[in-house]
Amino acid sequence: MPWPSFRAWFDFRTLRGRYLGITLLSVLFVMACALIAHIHSRREIDKGYRHLALLRETISQFTGIEDTLRHADEHLAVLLFTPSEKEHGAWHRHMEEVLGQVKALNRGLVPSHESLRTLVGAFMADLHTLMDKGEILYRMRRDPRRTFPVFSILQDITFQANIAFKGAARTAMEALEGDPRYPILAEVRILWGDMTFWLAVYTLNRLFDPETSQDALVHNIDLLREEILKRLKALEGVDILEVQDALETMREAERRWMEGFREVLKLRTLEDWRRDVAFYRKEIGPVIERVHKHIDAIDAHLAEMLSRDVEGLSGAARLASMFLWSIALLASGIALAGFLYMEKTVLHPIERLARALRGFPERKIALPRTDIEEIRSLIDAYALMTWIVSRRHRELEEEAQRDPLTGLLNRRAFLYHLSQLIPQSLEAGASFALIMIDLDGFKAINDTYGHAMGDAFLKEAGKRLAASVRDVDIPARYGGDEFVVLLPFADEAQAVAVCQRVTEALKRPVQIQGKTLKVGASAGIALFPRHGQDGEALIQKADAAMYQAKRAGGGCRVAS
Repeated sequence: MPWPSFRAWFDFRTLRGRYLGITLLSVLFVMACALIAHIHSRREIDKGYRHLALLRETISQFTGIEDTLRHADEHLAVLLFTPSEKEHGAWHRHMEEVLGQVKALNRGLVPSHESLRTLVGAFMADLHTLMDKGEILYRMRRDPRRTFPVFSILQDITFQANIAFKGAARTAMEALEGDPRYPILAEVRILWGDMTFWLAVYTLNRLFDPETSQDALVHNIDLLREEILKRLKALEGVDILEVQDALETMREAERRWMEGFREVLKLRTLEDWRRDVAFYRKEIGPVIERVHKHIDAIDAHLAEMLSRDVEGLSGAARLASMFLWSIALLASGIALAGFLYMEKTVLHPIERLARALRGFPERKIALPRTDIEEIRSLIDAYALMTWIVSRRHRELEEEAQRDPLTGLLNRRAFLYHLSQLIPQSLEAGASFALIMIDLDGFKAINDTYGHAMGDAFLKEAGKRLAASVRDVDIPARYGGDEFVVLLPFADEAQAVAVCQRVTEALKRPVQIQGKTLKVGASAGIALFPRHGQDGEALIQKADAAMYQAKRAGGGCRVAS
């Protein structure tokens, strides 16, 4: 069959000519529509990219705000116990930095972010409130009379009564020197010293442990007072004027001293003894809770905005797809090929990106590959966003498992590893060991040098513990000055060897701020499955063995 002539191709009287004419018109129509669709899609994608870029910057700024606020919270908690200028300055700097970051974030919001601006405004207002409350707490902690009401009672009543009683007793003893009743006055003075000493002990105990009963100390003070009053009554017959005046002064001083003591006894709860703690609970705690609720609300709002923008892009892509499919029904194969090309290079990547966003973070979907700059930029923006969120998630998980002071695993993480190791060891028919360690004499360091020095010592103890165990072992801080080590696939001899290395390392002196500190170490060893087949039994056995070692003067002890 001969090839049709050129004239035959464009003869509209023939079906071929009409088909070619319709095809050419369809191609022109498709090209025009494709051009319009391309311009529209490009504008929508550019708009979506700008929104995503703005959201990415906002999310990055807010992540920085959360990090800085976390540091400020840590310094505020330290400020409650150590009201130093250094901690106050660090807290104040972090709060100023947070406020500056929030103001910068608020300035960068566009008019379409009005609802987010409202949330940020409420967040900023509570930050100012938190800063004001924190300053009040700092001033309160710097003034012991405001923080500890008992100081006012002691200074204004019992201290003055003590001075008057001792002065009167000294005057009476000088007047009765050589008199047979002189020893009675000497006994009174000794008993008075014992009574004031037990008041000091009572006060210190209640300051550090207000909830524990001190009835035994109160009973001792009452007994000493009865003995003092008996001896003062025995001296009533003395006819020396100076002694009579002194005895009257002593009785009056004793009465005022007991009034002050009864006022001290009325202070029963933690709020009575520590007004700073009550202020923190009632005034600062609710503000901190509101601040964190604002953070959660802003995080949720940012996620919603991001999802809405991506959904808008996805909706625009679906609309363009429907439009092009309608045109393809009327167009030739060229128009269909063009649509398939757009489906492959534009629509399919956007749809896969939308599915990845809807499934994040539960399901991970491979991101599409494309050569189109706009789509690639959109995919890059999504990848960066997921990386930031995933990194933040990992950091939070890591922080939840680590003890912030020593860097070791915390108690929660240790119990999780213990629960995993038990079924693994049962399945493998293997044994493992658990070592419970306590620092002997650590309380004296805290009492003598303060909690800051104690914290520095615990950091060093954590480093020494980590350096003394095997690579496969799992060291952790159990709480306070107690540490624990899991030794997978270890028998008794291996556990004892590791235990001895650890206790020897912990007993070596530590140099901190020019001072040489030293403690002892007591450790108890429990073996699985010999001493128990569940975590609670093993911990109890190791703890009991540890206290046996402590009573024996330290070192290591295997559970019986």
